Amino acid sequence: MVTRALRYRGSAILFLVLFYTGCAASGAGKKGGGESYHAPLGICYRADFFGVSQHILLNKYQYQFVREEENPRLIYFETAWKSRSVYADEVAVGIREVQSRIRISAKARHAGQYKIVFYAANNALDEGRDESEPGAVSQMCREYFDQIAKTCEPSLACFTECGWDRFVEPRSVSCS
Repeated sequence: MVTRALRYRGSAILFLVLFYTGCAASGAGKKGGGESYHAPLGICYRADFFGVSQHILLNKYQYQFVREEENPRLIYFETAWKSRSVYADEVAVGIREVQSRIRISAKARHAGQYKIVFYAANNALDEGRDESEPGAVSQMCREYFDQIAKTCEPSLACFTECGWDRFVEPRSVSCS
C-alpha cells in the first residue's frame, strides 16, 4: 500500500519533470526569443478561416500548403518550409540561411465557431554547419511574422465590418 506521503512526493516529482521539460521545449532563456512564434487571430466560422487564411498565405506571401487535417474538434494546416532573406540580427549571430514555415490551427468552440491561432517556426543554417536545425525567432523575424498574422487578422475581421456577419470577434479595421 502506497502511503499518502509517497503519493504526494511522486506527484511533486512528476510536476517538476513536466515543468522543466516544458521550459526546455519552449526555448526559455535563449537569445532572440523562443524557437517558435504564435499569435491568436480571433474567432470565426470554418469557411472563413480556410478561405481567407489560405488566400493570404498563398497569394500574398507565397507559402505553399503541404498538410491539412480536420476532425470535429480541430482544423489544422501547415505550409512547406520556404526560404526567406536572413535578417541583420540573424546574421549577427552567425546564421547564413533560413527557412520558415507557418501553421494555423482552429480549435472548435461552439455553434460552428473556431478559435484561430497562427504559429510560425524557423529552420536555420549556422556558420560552420552542414545541416539546418530549428532556429530561434529573432526580433526582426518576429516583426515579419507579426506582419503576416496582422494581415490575416484584419481580413477575417472584414467579414463583419463589411456586412458579412460571419466573423464573431471583429477588430477595428477599414474595409475599403
